[in-house]
Amino acid sequence: MFPALVKAGNIIKNKLIRKFLMGDKFKRLINIMSESLYKQIIDYPNIHQAYLDARQCKRYRSSILRFGYDLESNLWQIKDDLKNGTYKHGPYREFVVADSKKRHIKAAPFRDRVVHHALCNIIEPILDRTFIYDSYACRRGKGTHVAVKRLERFIRSIREIEHERERERERERESRLRRLIGSIA
Repeated sequence: MFPALVKAGNIIKNKLIRKFLMGDKFKRLINIMSESLYKQIIDYPNIHQAYLDARQCKRYRSSILRFGYDLESNLWQIKDDLKNGTYKHGPYREFVVADSKKRHIKAAPFRDRVVHHALCNIIEPILDRTFIYDSYACRRGKGTHVAVKRLERFIRSIREIEHERERERERERESRLRRLIGSIA
């Protein structure tokens, strides 16, 4: 096909896509979806589950204990702030960790982590479906160990294919040698 025609076709296709994306029907659909997702995010049971997720393995830290002391009030305050559009992200806490190497860490306040979890509880399943199978970072049921095991399986299968090819080449060499010996004799 001619490059100019391909380019022209792509330009027309892109214009149609842009026209669709800027159209009123698409904007209404996005608004409806956004409102529905936002209602799910600020739903009290979701915010409570987010609190449970955020405190996991950290329940006895002072900031989490303070938050939990007046838990219901704090969760309703988060819900109201998100609903009214008055939510403000708090200042990060900075510290240095020197385990294997020195790293500067900035941690969000616990209240903000609850909001982060509330958001992730709703959008993670939606986004997760769009990822390729072999994407392993920060996904449930995946991670470094699963990725390494999958890589090892790929390497093993490649080695098996290479061994099979080598055996096939060896059989071909033997066959040619027999034919050569047979033609001489």
